[in-house]
Parts: sequence; C-alpha cells; structure tokens
Amino acid sequence: MDCFTRSFLCAKKYPLELVSPRQSDYLLKENFERLNKEEERLFDQDGKLNVGLLELERGCPSLGFLQVENDTQLQQRLRRSDSQEQCDPLYRAVFFQARSSRDPLSVTRDMFTSVLSHHQVMPVYLDHLFPFGDQENAKDAHFSSFRAENSLSNFLAQQQIPELGRSGLQIQMCYNLRSVEFKKTAHGSPWSIRQAAVYHSFDVKFGRAVWIIIKANSLLRKRIQETASGNRGFKFTNLDTVESAFQASMMQHQVIHEWCTEGWRRYLEHLEEITQEATSDATVAEMEAPTSDREVLLSKFQRSLTFSSLQRQDTGRLSRLAHRSTGFGLRSSRPVLPSTDQAVPLLSLHESKDFESNFNTKFSLKDLQRVQHLVEKVNEVIFVLGMNKHILEKISKYYQSLIKKKDLPDKLKQDCEDAVTEFAEHSDNAISDLAMLESRATALHQLLKERKELLLCVVEHTNMTLNLFLGKEAQKTAIESHKTAIEMKYMAQQMSDVSFRTEQETIFMRIITVVTLLFLPSTFISSLMSTDIVQWPSDSGKPRRVFVPQALGTFFAISAPITFITFPLSYVSHCIEQRRLQQRRQNNQSGQ
Repeated sequence: MDCFTRSFLCAKKYPLELVSPRQSDYLLKENFERLNKEEERLFDQDGKLNVGLLELERGCPSLGFLQVENDTQLQQRLRRSDSQEQCDPLYRAVFFQARSSRDPLSVTRDMFTSVLSHHQVMPVYLDHLFPFGDQENAKDAHFSSFRAENSLSNFLAQQQIPELGRSGLQIQMCYNLRSVEFKKTAHGSPWSIRQAAVYHSFDVKFGRAVWIIIKANSLLRKRIQETASGNRGFKFTNLDTVESAFQASMMQHQVIHEWCTEGWRRYLEHLEEITQEATSDATVAEMEAPTSDREVLLSKFQRSLTFSSLQRQDTGRLSRLAHRSTGFGLRSSRPVLPSTDQAVPLLSLHESKDFESNFNTKFSLKDLQRVQHLVEKVNEVIFVLGMNKHILEKISKYYQSLIKKKDLPDKLKQDCEDAVTEFAEHSDNAISDLAMLESRATALHQLLKERKELLLCVVEHTNMTLNLFLGKEAQKTAIESHKTAIEMKYMAQQMSDVSFRTEQETIFMRIITVVTLLFLPSTFISSLMSTDIVQWPSDSGKPRRVFVPQALGTFFAISAPITFITFPLSYVSHCIEQRRLQQRRQNNQSGQ
C-alpha cells in the first residue's frame, strides 16, 4: 500500500513511479519526456474539462454516471473520500473526450496521469494517447497496436492492495481501433474516420474491471450504457461473481468491436458513387484520332489569305484555349515565317468553333486531382480495415489462449469457456465482415487506378489534340502575318514610287516658277504697253510717245477694287478650312 500511495502522490511523474512496470527505465524515461513535450498539444489547460465516469458498486442494480469537471472532484472520487466504501468499484469506465477529433483532450495532464497512476495502467498505453490532441493533419494515423500483460501467478502479483480490493492477479490489455462515422456538415465530406484508444484490466480473483477509453465524442459511452441497461443473454450489471464479470468484460469488447465494423459499407457506397460521378464520363468520352497531314491535304482546299481583323479574333481564341489547358495565355506577337508555295491545311471557322466547344467538355487536371484524392481515401480505408482486422484477431486469440492458462482459476475457466468460444465466434464474424469490406475496398481501389489511367489518357489525348489545333491555328496566323508583311512591303514600294514622282514633279514646278518669275515683269510691261495708256503714234514718220492719264485711271479704278476684294475672300476661305480641320480632329479624339 505504501508503494501505491507514493506512486499515486507522484502521478505527475507517470510512468516513472509505477509500482511494477514491465518496461525498462530507458523506455519509461522516453515516454515521460515525450509526454512533457506533447503536453500542450494533448491536454486542454484553459477550456471546459470533462471526464466521464461509469461505475457499478457491489449491490447496485445499475451503472452510475458521473461527469467530473475539475481535479479536486476527480481526486475525491478516486480516493473514495466521498464514500464509505474504500475499495474500488466492481466496474469503472473512464472516458476522456475532446471538443473534436482534432482538438486537445478536455482534461488536464494532472487529471489524466492521476487516473493512470491510480489504476497502475501499463506505460505502453501512452502510445495510444499520442495520436490524439491538437493537430491540423492526422498525426501518427498509421499507428495500430495490441498489447497485453498478465499477472496470474503469486510471484508476479506485486500489486496486491487489499485495502482497494485488488488481488494483484489481473490481466491488462490496450489497443486502438478506428471506425467511420457520419455527421452532416456544411462543407466537405460528411464521413470521417475516428479512432478510439482502449485500456482494460480485469482482476481474476475479485472480478473488478477497469476500462479507460479515449475518444473525442461520447458515442462509445452511450453504447455501453445502452448495453448495460438492456438484456443480451444476461444482464450486463449482474457482476456478483467473477465469472459474470469476466463475461461482461467480453461483452463490452463486443460493443467496441461492433463500433469498429459499422459504417464502412455505407462509406464505401459513398466512395463508389463519387467514383462513378467523377470518372464515368471518361469511359464514354468520344475520342477522335488526330488527322494526318496527308488526310488533311486530301480533304481540305487551299485557302486564300487576306489581311483582315480576323487575326485578332483567332489569336484571342487561341489564348483562351491555351489558358484553359495550361493556365497561361498566348503572347499577342505574331511570328513571321518565310513564304512558301505549299498549300497549308487550315481549320475552317466553323471547325475552330466546334473544336473549342468540344474542348470545353473535356477533362482537366482538376479531375485528375479529384480522382487521386479518392485513391488516397480508398487506400486509407483498406489500411484501417486491415488494422482493425488484425487487432480483432489478436484479441480473439488472446482470450482463447488465456482460458487455457494453468494459472487462471479453474472455476473461471470452466464457467467462461463457452463464453470465450462465443466471443471468438463473434470476433470471427466481425473479422469476416472486415475482410469482405477490405476486398470491396481493394476492388474499388483497382477500379480507381484503371479509371485514373483512362482519365490520364483522355487528358493527354485532349492536350495532344489541342496542340495540333493550336499548331494549325498558329500556322494560319503566321501565314496571314507573312501575307500582311508582303502586302505592306508592296504598299511601301508603291509609296516610294509616289514619293519619287512627287519629287520629280516638284523639281519641274520649281523650274516653271523660276521661268515664270523671270518673264513676269517683261510680260506685265509688254501687256501694259499694248494698251491705250501709252501710245506710239508715227504721223510724221517719227515715232513719239503719248501718255493718256484717263486710261491709266480707268485701269486702276477697275483692278484695285478687285485686288482688295480677292485678298479678304482668300483669308476667309482659309479660316473656314482651318476650323473644319480642327473640328474633325476633335471628333476623332472623342471617338477614340
């Protein structure tokens, strides 16, 4: 009793202070250090605490449930300071829960280690604790284990505590199982795989049973309470004898085994429906073989290429198709290829539109990612089913070998042999169900692999067809660009010819202007002298000059007004043209 008291008072150092651990000091220290390291992740320090206790006292007709919310209340219950009875109850199940499967347990480390120290739980149970706690992704999701320890001889019975009703002759085991549970959610899949870590010890002399179950929700606790209040061959609460208590323990194993086998069929149906939804179109997708160049040359006529605005439209369509396929658009620049006299097969406008509409219905990388996600889910199902099957086989074989041990009390062996056989049959049925589900999941996995390969072929074929289409469209654009370049070169040559002719005409105009300016004064004088303003009569045979002022006045009277009217009219006409030109420029700018 003194060793136990010291161990319980040093519960914070669990598992270092266990009375008779079956592990080496090195492993005990390693578990203790890991528990220190993972403490913040595993245990909730500030939230609402919740530890469930199911207990059955001797002489009580039913199980009593107590929800512990602080360390003081838990200590009182473990030490039985709130009861006149000092011994442990005949049956005690401790449930550690959490707000969700990815949150810390709703218990402090002191409360957790107090329970484990009080019941001298074997240290290996900590391995089943570490996959729980605060985590973004599943931690240690592939861990699975079944461990058992027997203390059935007086030589090994070092935990005898008569004050607590413990004989030291006991069996211990711990294991973990997983099941799939359905819960409606606004986002994501309603199905999720949940785990449970189970510890069980049974005193083969006094029939006291201890269960410690770590599970996020209260599903298993409610199942056990329902089983205890029902009638499945015998009352679960009839624990007056060691034999009935032993059978009740195996019955609780069955409750947990049923939990780990249910839900998988519906979950596989759900995965099969998603698989058909994601991949069935790939099995009926119409795949056209790429047309060879020879077939194209035989079936297509040579098209004449002209410079038009369709170049921008074709380039935009190419960019949209490339963006759907790869996530990147095409550059707007057009390559210029050397001219060729060969007839190049091109897609017609309606063929391009048909291909674009067909391409929209093809599969993409997102579909492959979805199928890969399904493959991983099915792989997880196969692995979990295999682990559960292995654990159930271990438990069944353990009880079958236990009932044959010579250290087990003879009365217990005789009275419980049939119960163990029935338990083994029940386990075999559960294992058989898991094996069938595993085969079904394996078949689904094979189907997904084949559909994934088919989908990959479809995507590759689509990309190949798209590349062919893009190549032809790019070739079309390049040829049109080359044709445009030739036309632009021809227009530039024409402009050069026009410029040369204009230059020659300008030279001729300058020559004419010089000649005109050269002869203009003499022409003006000659014209003036041919009028009546200046006369050269020759009456006496000798010419003489006669000036007529009246004729000169008439000349200026007519020419001067006309000259003065001509200049203002020219200026007004120039202003009107300038205003029209400015208004036209403003209209062009507003239109852009």
